[in-house]
Amino acid sequence: MEEVELLQHLRKILLEGDRYLVVIDDIWDVEVWRRIKNAFPDKKNGSRIIITTRNKVVSEGVEDTCFVHELSFLSEDESWQLFCKKAKPTLNLEMLEEFVEEQDGVVMEDVAEDYVNELINRNMIQRELQTVDGRVLECKVHDLVRDLVIEKAREQKILGIFDSGKQHANPRRLLQGQARHAIFNGLGEYFKLLELNSDNLNLRSLALTTETASLKTEEIKLIYTRFQYLKVLDLTSEWCHIDTNNWTNLRTLVISDIEDSEEEEEYSLECLANLTSLGTLVLILGGVISTMQPLSSCKHLNKVFLVCGMKDVAELSFLPDSITDLTLAVDFTEDPMPILGSLSNLTSLCFIHCGEKMVCGADAFPCLQFLHITPTYSLELQVDDGALPSLRAFTIDRFTMGRIEIPLRLLSLPPVPDFINNTYGR
Repeated sequence: MEEVELLQHLRKILLEGDRYLVVIDDIWDVEVWRRIKNAFPDKKNGSRIIITTRNKVVSEGVEDTCFVHELSFLSEDESWQLFCKKAKPTLNLEMLEEFVEEQDGVVMEDVAEDYVNELINRNMIQRELQTVDGRVLECKVHDLVRDLVIEKAREQKILGIFDSGKQHANPRRLLQGQARHAIFNGLGEYFKLLELNSDNLNLRSLALTTETASLKTEEIKLIYTRFQYLKVLDLTSEWCHIDTNNWTNLRTLVISDIEDSEEEEEYSLECLANLTSLGTLVLILGGVISTMQPLSSCKHLNKVFLVCGMKDVAELSFLPDSITDLTLAVDFTEDPMPILGSLSNLTSLCFIHCGEKMVCGADAFPCLQFLHITPTYSLELQVDDGALPSLRAFTIDRFTMGRIEIPLRLLSLPPVPDFINNTYGR
């Protein structure tokens, strides 16, 4: 029976019967619905049609009178169990570069973002965290999609995942030939495998997210001697003074080192001065940075997230002018605005804790579009003429009972999209 005849026959059956319930599963193209919809007569008797789709465009284009129900994804706890420690893979465009086809006149990152947004619209992945200007930072996936992604990533030599808590007949095979490693448990076992492997010199991305152990100095040394072509490094470990001469390709560095200690530790950033290709830096430290001067050598640095102590607000003057996104959780004793206001490319600025008075001088922050402030207690924000000419959104978190004075011009702006919690996967 031809398609037209089949649709006519179906319509006849439905017209002759009573109320009907039809379930059409997994429609990927709205044109498919338009071809078959005439087979389902509107008998005004409570008949219903249920359509399932992973393509958001289909759900929006079916009928004006339809009701769209978006299924929720797994909770974080459920995802935790299903996907080792975490099931919210962080979007990092540097990691996508080998999967993105170049297009004339289009920046590679924009092409990659289009890919991700298409997956979001098709409900293959769900937006979990975004930057202040709406760019995706984190996504989470349905468990079925997760299983498929992991399997395909392993088969196509995209990503190797190691978890000592899981039973693997041959753990070496999980990592063999993989350009990216994600380690969720068992750092010691992982590094023993490295000593046996001879094909890990071309590793491009390494994420060590275990929370049960910290890296030893010799393990850090093994990383920087064996992995000379790393582009992404995510460490949850104790701070180590390391030789970074071999890491000229590193583009993303995440280090978290917060431990209870009676003495305030001092951290040196000297080892970062060699990272001339670094674009994203996340430092979550439980002590004080001695000086920010080494960052002045990182001329491609554009995203910085700092949770730490700082000896002097003047250290901010060492931040390179290339920075576009800056988040600071630093207890300043002086106003940082006079220094930060001269960063000509800064488009997004977030303060987690700030002093009682901040002044944006004339012509300060020429490109800033998004400003998010969480005062420590009270705050007086002064904005002089000509300052913040490009500001599009402003948010101030009122978590204190202190006095807050903000110019009306800023209060009239729309709020900044939520991007603080779990920033950069933390």
